[in-house]
Amino acid sequence: MDEPESGAVDLVPALLRWRDFGGVWRLIALSEQEASVALCRCDGGEEVERLSSSHPATLAFLAEFPDSEFPNSEFPNSERADGTGAGG
Repeated sequence: MDEPESGAVDLVPALLRWRDFGGVWRLIALSEQEASVALCRCDGGEEVERLSSSHPATLAFLAEFPDSEFPNSEFPNSERADGTGAGG
């Protein structure tokens, strides 16, 4: 498995795409400075990759949504991978 990526990259679009394509994510660690999240296969099993970010939008998103199990309607500005957004 690769080492975690670090930096001030906003992971929210990547997390939403991952979910839209059937994958799941789980929050591994969250502090005021950094978050680490595991990207897992669609069956919720094997971890495929681990990402880290210190981007404020990512930290706020993961504080509210620590895993991929939420309806699109709960995330106000959700953009699906097909571009339809939360409203369909």
